[in-house]
Amino acid sequence: ILLVVMTINHLIWVSGGQTMLQLFTLEPFGQFGAAEGFILISGLLAGLVYSQPKYSYKQLKEKAFLRAFEIYKYHIVSLVALFFVMVTFLHFVPETETLWRMKLGNFIDEPVSSYLLSLLLINRPPFFDILPLYFMFMLCLPFMLLQLQKGRWWLLMAVSITLWLLSGSIKGQMLSEPLISLSPSLTADLGYFDPFAWQLLFTLGVVMGYVKRFSRFNVASHFMFNKLIVA
Repeated sequence: ILLVVMTINHLIWVSGGQTMLQLFTLEPFGQFGAAEGFILISGLLAGLVYSQPKYSYKQLKEKAFLRAFEIYKYHIVSLVALFFVMVTFLHFVPETETLWRMKLGNFIDEPVSSYLLSLLLINRPPFFDILPLYFMFMLCLPFMLLQLQKGRWWLLMAVSITLWLLSGSIKGQMLSEPLISLSPSLTADLGYFDPFAWQLLFTLGVVMGYVKRFSRFNVASHFMFNKLIVA
């Protein structure tokens, strides 16, 4: 449902219009949209699935790292495919250059440097910052679960909240000077999703999933049981 909602919103934005449908799809309950819910649920499922007792720490680390590099592989392959689509359009439909330059200006001006920086996940064009986000999440997941296994949920949440608070002071401009040394026309394109900010939702989800895995207390069943007793 959250993916459908995000698709609807982006199709509306790309068309440059607005519809009554957005009353239900665009943050209907305040400053929390489908993307926030999607990342929270992703963290919850990761915490629930990867904390299964059948996995040793070594096994869950291998499993998480394997998934992380699978995500990384799809990200790089997608960027290569996008680059060839862009080159094809620029050759056969040159009037689309303005649109491509708005989204992928770095790849037009400095294709080699841009792709090398994309391999390092520093250059993240619009709509291509989601998979790098999940790549980082999956790399950190084993260490997050290790802290939970040791009962250090408070430390994990303290670090996560601290990173979230500092995220506003970590700007893309900090990368501008090093990038200029590579090429004067290359600029930092870090995308919309700031990993230092969005990690808080994923971390919170992981904690919820881990607690659900090992907690014997079910809030919903407890509430219904109390209602039956009162009745």
